[in-house]
Amino acid sequence: MNLIILLLGFRVWVGPPVEIVTRVFCAISLLSLEMQLATWTGLATLRTLVPFNIVVAAVLYLRARIAAASAAAAGPKGPALQEDGSAARLALAALALLVLLLNAALPLEAADPYHLIRAGRIEQLGTIAYDPSADSKLNVLGWLYELMLADLWSIPGIGTFMVKFHGVWELLLFAVTIAAVLQIVGVSSRLAWMLCCVVPVVFHQFVLVKNDLFGAMPALLVLTWLVIRARVASPWETAWAR
Repeated sequence: MNLIILLLGFRVWVGPPVEIVTRVFCAISLLSLEMQLATWTGLATLRTLVPFNIVVAAVLYLRARIAAASAAAAGPKGPALQEDGSAARLALAALALLVLLLNAALPLEAADPYHLIRAGRIEQLGTIAYDPSADSKLNVLGWLYELMLADLWSIPGIGTFMVKFHGVWELLLFAVTIAAVLQIVGVSSRLAWMLCCVVPVVFHQFVLVKNDLFGAMPALLVLTWLVIRARVASPWETAWAR
């Protein structure tokens, strides 16, 4: 619930792909910091953070509107991404439909069982606190991806639905990430879209709950930036990559 509220605050649907991916991971990072602070202080949980994040999102939304107006007045920055043909869009639509059908038909299952167990414990506890009643590896192997799942799980009425169709949301983010990579490179490539969308390991991530692709997407974007833009980047760009 908190993540969706923050995504609305960051206006993730506006702007070129690099900005969209940046805003998505800014929202994720902000929720991560909030949960670390809430766990450490014991002053909040996933559910009690919701009213606070509504206020935060309202402030972020207004700030983003002002920043967008300033950017529009200053003119476009960075390499522009050319429009892809209909073939890439049709391929993505077909893949999205297939992922939707597989998510609907198959039971929710994790490639590594601890993902869903950890997410379930975070949703129950409301924090990322160490759980002495659980296997120790559930506390140390990871929590960020699982926190996102737990936050979706906690949405009243539709939480289970949101988690079950995790592959659709991750595919959407992956598609925007590919577009962001091509934006940094400054080209439009149908071949790149095809290669990225048919890799078996990538597709596997959309069917089973697994955190590899979630962590790889920002890394892929920054690695592309290091190859293409690092030598000519402004200090602001460097700060973004870091």
